[in-house]
Amino acid sequence: MRKSTVRIATFTAIIVLCLIFPSGITTAATSVSILPSSQAVEPEENFTLQVYIKPDTAIYGLQLDLTYDSSLVTINSIEEGDLFADSGSPIMFNPGKIDESAGTVSQIYSALIMGEGATNEGIFCTINLVAEPTEGICELRITNVVLGDNQGKELPATTLDSIISITDTVVTEEKNDKNKDDETELNIIPVQDDEQETQKNVNGEQMFASTPDQAENSVADKTIGQGSNNSKTSNWINIIFIAIAFFGIAYFLDRKK
Repeated sequence: MRKSTVRIATFTAIIVLCLIFPSGITTAATSVSILPSSQAVEPEENFTLQVYIKPDTAIYGLQLDLTYDSSLVTINSIEEGDLFADSGSPIMFNPGKIDESAGTVSQIYSALIMGEGATNEGIFCTINLVAEPTEGICELRITNVVLGDNQGKELPATTLDSIISITDTVVTEEKNDKNKDDETELNIIPVQDDEQETQKNVNGEQMFASTPDQAENSVADKTIGQGSNNSKTSNWINIIFIAIAFFGIAYFLDRKK
């Protein structure tokens, strides 16, 4: 009897775990991202990329490679960031080896000699580039990422690459916007006092009328949030009742045997 009850309890626990974790357990990972100073640059313009790290756990060492289109951009230098600045340890940094013909930078790494690891977000390195005269779309990708803990074990990581648009339409668009602003300023017509009073009244009515809309949106947001919380609580209660009911039925059937 006791063995049957134990088997039933074990089976019930497995069902409850499957209901609670239907999609499995997700492993957290440190994110490694490329943050450009601008998504669009002009031909022959200087710009920078920052390799930004958001640790999930303490990091004691980091190595990565970079690939890019050398016909669109040229890498001038790579500088150490502040990721390990608060570790209180001497830092060994290598800016990597730039291969312009292949469009790669290999073995960019930084490591702590001693002290505590990096747990705060920070910049691993800053890459200084210049756009070539040729226009186009340049993709910059992080590859071969290796993160290490205090025992030298590799840590999980996710990467986020970047795309840079090299075009001279940025200047043209800015000029067009400036010309539009100038034309608007030239077409300004003075408004008489009566018209100004009328405009003020209209604006006042518009502002007054828009206030309830914002309040309604706020109330709606709060209602949605409360509904979501109530839904989550209801789901947990349903799972618990299902587990208890299943266990009770199974135990009752086992007693009848």
